Amino acid sequence: MPDTRRRSLWVLTRVVAFVVALVVVCGAAVVGVVAFTRSRSQAPPTTLVTQPPKVVPAAGQVFVTGSVSRVELDDAQGGRLVTPFTLVTAGPATGAATIEDALVAGKRTTIVWNGGSPLPLVGDGGVELDSADLVADDDGFRWLLGDGTVRALQPGRYRASAPVALGSTGLAQPADSVSFDADSTTSIVIQGEVTAKTPAQDQRFTGPGRAQATGALKITTAEGSQDANLIELSDGPYEVSLRESGSGYELDAVLQGPLQVE
Repeated sequence: MPDTRRRSLWVLTRVVAFVVALVVVCGAAVVGVVAFTRSRSQAPPTTLVTQPPKVVPAAGQVFVTGSVSRVELDDAQGGRLVTPFTLVTAGPATGAATIEDALVAGKRTTIVWNGGSPLPLVGDGGVELDSADLVADDDGFRWLLGDGTVRALQPGRYRASAPVALGSTGLAQPADSVSFDADSTTSIVIQGEVTAKTPAQDQRFTGPGRAQATGALKITTAEGSQDANLIELSDGPYEVSLRESGSGYELDAVLQGPLQVE
């Protein structure tokens, strides 16, 4: 009888151990499923990386990029002639400039510069350019403005640091330099072989007209790409962006029209 009770107790113990183990295994399985489900639900969404569409020149267009040492643009629009700049003539008695309706000590005055020594102009604004010829090289920008066009001088305070003649009524009076204010009526007229020189700047220009660039260039057409040292658009639409760099300018341009490539 004791053997029978001992055997029954052993069997009962084994059954209880089996049930406990089964419960533990089932619990672990449930936890694993919940953890897996939660990790799947919290996984970050997959991001598809797409490449931007490649821009190809249209028929007749040319893309030009590269480092340039010299750019020439005829009838460039969108440019800005901001102070400081200096008016320079090609030689004695080859050009002049007149500033009309300047305010000198509150009085309307005409300021005349007859060339000779350069005329530095510093101040708060600049000259409104409609279109003008431009040369950009290692000396900066040179605007060719001696066509006699009346151009607005932006409102602000200026100083012209060169010999000039001042006139309001009667005879003009000489002055070694002059400070003046410009308002909405003040203008400047430049005639002859006069260049307005400014430091190099980041600017964007549009045409139509002639456009030439010299440097290490990459030319891209609808047919393919090639390297060149010079490209010239004899006449046609252009968009030219120049960014100043240590060795000259970085150029990004779109040209359309008859081209010379070297």
